[in-house]
Amino acid sequence: MRHLLGEPKSTLRLAYPSPLGLYALAVGLALCFASASAISTPAIRCGLCAFILAAGLPHGGLDLGLLARVAPQRWPRAHLLAGYLAWFGAMWLVWRLSPPAALVVFFIVSAVHFAEDWAIGGQDLPGLGMGAATILAPVLLHRGELSAIFETLGLGAGAAPAADALLLIAPVAMMAALAAIWRLATLAQWRQAAGAILTLLAMVLLPPLLGFALYFGLWHSPHHLRSNMRDYGANADGAWQISVMTAAALGVAGVVCLLSGKALLSGGDIVATFETLSCLAVPHMVMPGLVRWLAERGQASPSQGVLAVT
Repeated sequence: MRHLLGEPKSTLRLAYPSPLGLYALAVGLALCFASASAISTPAIRCGLCAFILAAGLPHGGLDLGLLARVAPQRWPRAHLLAGYLAWFGAMWLVWRLSPPAALVVFFIVSAVHFAEDWAIGGQDLPGLGMGAATILAPVLLHRGELSAIFETLGLGAGAAPAADALLLIAPVAMMAALAAIWRLATLAQWRQAAGAILTLLAMVLLPPLLGFALYFGLWHSPHHLRSNMRDYGANADGAWQISVMTAAALGVAGVVCLLSGKALLSGGDIVATFETLSCLAVPHMVMPGLVRWLAERGQASPSQGVLAVT
């Protein structure tokens, strides 16, 4: 997150490389032994959802702590938390009013966020194709399974047309992703290039939920968690914040499941996982830019005390 607050990007990735070996092993084993029929059983599906939440949520656990360092001094952390909850609630309301619109927002926010994993030459924008391909690749070989997930998320009869629409743009995203991988290789960013190849293999060939679980839990989340811990400081306070915020987010996922009206093994796990992730992703991406903008506006006024944004 911190590079969104004005920090250099290159040092984040060099100081804390992602666990490529574990990711490669997991993807390799899944490609060899995982089957769509086994993954589709309710118990396995629920286990994958639990893994996505448990492994993925901690990487946002230091958001408030990092934001507090660049927010105006007169802002208590409760104000930042209120902002997070407001954006969370807004996204949750969009899910209630229009699941298709919520899904579009989730896809856009996720693509932009995942682009950070493939920064090329210290810039996120060239990796946007890879971020989009991470979201869209499953539709190439698993349109039916993706459509079923969309139906569970409330799209109903619009689930199949939504999957068809993604199928139209997925090849474009894949071409952009291949170009990004080539660019990473030419810049000798071998670890990121290898991770990108593994991600495309997982998202294209594996069942969608399994592929996403491996990418989100073993590549994306560790990458950002390590970077955030380096920025905040690997100390007891940081570990406590991560634990508390992760536990709170898991509790929210439980509430979302209850409010969905679906049993846990009858689609409630899917709703709880992806509605929670989407509702958290919006403030996770929006709040850093908003706080930085407010802090910079405050710096323009001598009467307002702010922390320096470095």
